[in-house]
Amino acid sequence: MVRVMGRVDEAMIQRLKDGVLLEDGMAHFTDIVEADEESKSINRWFYVCLMEGRNREVRRLWESQDVTVNRLKRVRFGPIFIPAKLRQGQCQELTEREIADLLEAANKE
Repeated sequence: MVRVMGRVDEAMIQRLKDGVLLEDGMAHFTDIVEADEESKSINRWFYVCLMEGRNREVRRLWESQDVTVNRLKRVRFGPIFIPAKLRQGQCQELTEREIADLLEAANKE
């Protein structure tokens, strides 16, 4: 999840999905979904998905569109969703199903 400050329109979202040239090459989000479409605030939340994780890639992609990222929260790692109750520095054992999903995802690569 990412909270951005600034004007975001459909053309910008499409550019971020199509690809933006950053200093270390092309980058794009595979998916972008607005978390609360009813919000009229200057700060808006989006769920974004990357297939790689270069240094500060989420921030750099949004900032290439002249909007400011003011909050980031990882909610998923591969097929594993991170529980909202899990705070920074905490850990939780994976279930057998989560381990199987993770192994399956790794074998597809």
